[in-house]
Amino acid sequence: GSLMVYVDGHPLLVDAGNMVYTAKTFSDARYTLWNCRSMYHNVPLIGGFEQCAGAEYAARNFRALPDGASLDKAGVLSAIRGALVTPDGVQIADEITLQAPKAVVFTLIAREKPEILPDGIEFAHARMEISPMLAATVEEIPVTDARMAKNWHGSLWRIALTAEAGRHHRLTIKISKNNFANQE
Repeated sequence: GSLMVYVDGHPLLVDAGNMVYTAKTFSDARYTLWNCRSMYHNVPLIGGFEQCAGAEYAARNFRALPDGASLDKAGVLSAIRGALVTPDGVQIADEITLQAPKAVVFTLIAREKPEILPDGIEFAHARMEISPMLAATVEEIPVTDARMAKNWHGSLWRIALTAEAGRHHRLTIKISKNNFANQE
């Protein structure tokens, strides 16, 4: 369910991609590499847990639905992600229903440095409106790996949109071109 968003050819929400391959990349320690961890992809983290390796952590009873999926994973009753391109931009909606109340962190990896504002998030090339009841934080991720730096020189930015514990969570994001983007 990860996604990427570009605005006028500029990457906004991205997948970091691979680092230089080492023995660690192909070992049990691969999930100590930040780019291999789910908290550094554009996916929700339920109850503070990342995807773990091994058959015991696989999703069970997966069913495709017309607008998403249903599965038994981390107490998830259903997880639906929708993305729609409109003349005004992009709309993303996640809806998650859980068996028991848990917090959910909706993670977004951004190429441009975000500025958290009271009514959304501002980027150099875009503006993002987010669900008003989410707490937003930003983490800078310096790109120091030579292979990754070919695509993402400088830094990437991890945006964490946190919803308090509950059984039903909904994230709505509206991304539109920044009115100032053409003033470069």
